[in-house]
Amino acid sequence: MSKKLLTLVLAVIAVLTFSAFLGGCEKAAEKATEKAIEQSSGGDAKVDLDKNQVTIKTDQGTTTVGETTQWPSKMPADVPKFKYGKITAVSETTTADKGVAEFIAIEGVALADLTKYTSELESAGWKIEATTTMTDGYMVSAVKGEQNLVVSFSKGDKDFSGGIYYTQKK
Repeated sequence: MSKKLLTLVLAVIAVLTFSAFLGGCEKAAEKATEKAIEQSSGGDAKVDLDKNQVTIKTDQGTTTVGETTQWPSKMPADVPKFKYGKITAVSETTTADKGVAEFIAIEGVALADLTKYTSELESAGWKIEATTTMTDGYMVSAVKGEQNLVVSFSKGDKDFSGGIYYTQKK
């Protein structure tokens, strides 16, 4: 992940936290966040707080982060839908060069679900490059053409939580 993208993601997390405390002061939160992002990225930023979602537009691209329980509608059809556990948040980024990054946060997953999903990826034509299985974690890295997918989960008290990170270069 590039330094600018990491800065942008951290800013989005700060915005979500900050906006939760401000409640009705959305415009003030938007302006403060725009200024912080502009200072850290060196360019203009437009921030839009909308209920459970934050959208940030810069010259580097657009990032939307939101609390949702839905599989991302922009996810390509050749990425199998993860049908296990509960989706808790989604982040979608489009870069200035038309690259795409999606992150889906998921909780309440069993180890068997993760191994099933790995098989689903293979059946959909994805090449599994690496798989790591431990008692407290599971990770898979897969590629298909210009697309990359990382499935990474950690064991909690009862089950696994983590997410799926998808990128595509254009």
